[in-house]
Amino acid sequence: NADGTMAAVSWTKEFGQEGVGFAPWDTNGSYRTVSPLFGEYWGIVTRTINGAAIRRLERFDYKAYLDCAVQVDPNLAAAAPHLANETVDIVWRNAYAGSANVRASGSIVNYEHITSPAQVGFGYQSEVKVWPVEKMESPRVGTFKARVVRFFVSVQDTRAFTIACNKDSRVVGGYSFGDDLSLVEPARTQVFKVPVFGIRTHPDLSVIKHQPGPFRILAIGQEVQG
Repeated sequence: NADGTMAAVSWTKEFGQEGVGFAPWDTNGSYRTVSPLFGEYWGIVTRTINGAAIRRLERFDYKAYLDCAVQVDPNLAAAAPHLANETVDIVWRNAYAGSANVRASGSIVNYEHITSPAQVGFGYQSEVKVWPVEKMESPRVGTFKARVVRFFVSVQDTRAFTIACNKDSRVVGGYSFGDDLSLVEPARTQVFKVPVFGIRTHPDLSVIKHQPGPFRILAIGQEVQG
């Protein structure tokens, strides 16, 4: 797009029906062009680094949980020179390890406790918004107006994320009772259920990845009442 954002297209064909969807994407900078190349997708991205506009060739990778990311040992003297004087996020052992500052030399401040390679880059937020159910067919009463009373989200190998229902939002996943807090928070394959309060005929429902890390939604559902 002219404003530096882009639309990612998802296409599926199941049970003889085709589905096409568009998701808006933006980044810490602007996309100039994106193209498939040798079975991968590459993009030219303009970012402001250390006060200067820099254009880079970057590869899209589903294993990357950060933008403009590299896999490095954060304790190296020049771990991330391409992010000099920027604040970055770190993903270690497939879990969010916090943010840090990068010196002009490319070294990262105060991350001596990370003892193996980690991803370093810019964090981003992903959000899935749900269309509400407005009308339903019933064999007994015909068509009736639906009221959403509960929201379901099924995830696979996912760490902490946020479920928002109208003005109520809560972080789910992450640590639970009995977990060892000295270890990385576990990735969960689970169905999370939350009640929907407030406006139930046209609720604002969304699932948000608020911090970097594994995030995979298998299914979303709504429980309704007439």
